[in-house]
Amino acid sequence: RQEARAIRTRDEGDFFRMPIDRVFTRSGIGTIVTGTVWTGAVRKGDGLVIEPAGREVRVREVQSFDTAVKSAAAGTRTALALHGVRVDEVVTGSQVLTPRVLESSSMLNAFVETSTLSGSRLRNRQRLRFHHAAAEIMARVVLLDSKELEIGENGFVQLRLEKPTVARRGDRFVLRSYSPMRVIAGGKILDPDPAKAKRFRKETIHTLKTLDEGSNRDVILTLASLGGSRGIAPDVLRRYGMVGAKAEDECRALEHEGLIYKVGNRVIEAGVLRVAEEKIAGVLEEFASRNRLLWGMEKGELREKTGLGEGLLFDFLVEKGKREGRFFVKGARVRAGSGERELSPDDVAVLAELEKRIRGCGLTFPGRADLFEVVRDEKRLILYLHILQENGSIVRISSEGFLHLEHQEELIGRLRSHIAGGGALSVGDFKEIFGLSRKYAVPLLEYLDREGFTRREGDVRVAGPRLLRVQDGE
Repeated sequence: RQEARAIRTRDEGDFFRMPIDRVFTRSGIGTIVTGTVWTGAVRKGDGLVIEPAGREVRVREVQSFDTAVKSAAAGTRTALALHGVRVDEVVTGSQVLTPRVLESSSMLNAFVETSTLSGSRLRNRQRLRFHHAAAEIMARVVLLDSKELEIGENGFVQLRLEKPTVARRGDRFVLRSYSPMRVIAGGKILDPDPAKAKRFRKETIHTLKTLDEGSNRDVILTLASLGGSRGIAPDVLRRYGMVGAKAEDECRALEHEGLIYKVGNRVIEAGVLRVAEEKIAGVLEEFASRNRLLWGMEKGELREKTGLGEGLLFDFLVEKGKREGRFFVKGARVRAGSGERELSPDDVAVLAELEKRIRGCGLTFPGRADLFEVVRDEKRLILYLHILQENGSIVRISSEGFLHLEHQEELIGRLRSHIAGGGALSVGDFKEIFGLSRKYAVPLLEYLDREGFTRREGDVRVAGPRLLRVQDGE
């Protein structure tokens, strides 16, 4: 009686979970499953799922010891009448639980301890009977830190099941030999959905020790680290034995200490984030050293080179670096170190000469071929022209033509005086006013249309919205 009274009430804020140890049907009610509630609480009308089959159901009625009740909580012997499933579709040993919390798996990492009874030995790859919740599943045991486990010894193992189950960190289980059927070991689940493990790996053993003995904060940090650049979703922590509110509190505390970062709906360990951040900086610095005339690297290329994929971490780190003054962003390009190009004296001289040539041409703007006298290499010429465009010294008229900003402003000013008050210009008018041949007049008019300074109506141009805004002083 004293022991019974000392048992603490389980947290009803946890998700609902009940192993099914009996299934039957009753006329007028339908499918009924019974079991002992492990965690959480259940009420009439709740939507649940039967795992590992993934069958969604709804609770029609809740009973305990043949009495209808409003709800049943952890530790209560319970019968549930279910809507949405036939009796022959439910297997004894399944579990009924809150949807989208636990996932089925055919591998489990666990801590085991062999019995002290004679003959209780575990050998690597031994086939045995795994008893968990209300299920018996055939499995093979892979010993991760021992060659064999003798009587009364313990160690870490991976259980490879012949049928999937749903488990949670901290779940207890019993192992029986295949034949004769006798208990040889027991233990607890540490990782309910691990990758296939190799034996005697220090990293795996260290992780399992943390999952076995570590605090909740240790477990969160370990799982976040294992998640790499994708991190983990906080909801996953419920699979590792943490109730939602407590897990959220732990995450907030770790985030406040700078040990984890919340990136979208993922939690990423600070060390992983720092490595990714340094990788971005390294790629940008290498790019800048090879492409000194380019202002930064295209985001798409940077994302690919760093291997950060389509996740949110890349955008998060770029914005973080921008706030901290480490990265600089201009349009779709990113740059590290400084927001300005580091141009050599020769580069500065070439840019000045190109700008001088373009300014000297006036409205009879030059094309790239006209500028080869200054820069013979076409790729370098394109880069220099791009720099002048970014600096606002020139504007691109066509795919080949460039106009100095001074002459663009002159063009807009004279154009406004002719058509801003409601006038119109034909191509001939434009040629006459500005003293241009058709070779230059047509590309300039197309540029003005494209930029919204003019608007074409039939064979004439009238003032466009941008020209009118300039007129109004906007």
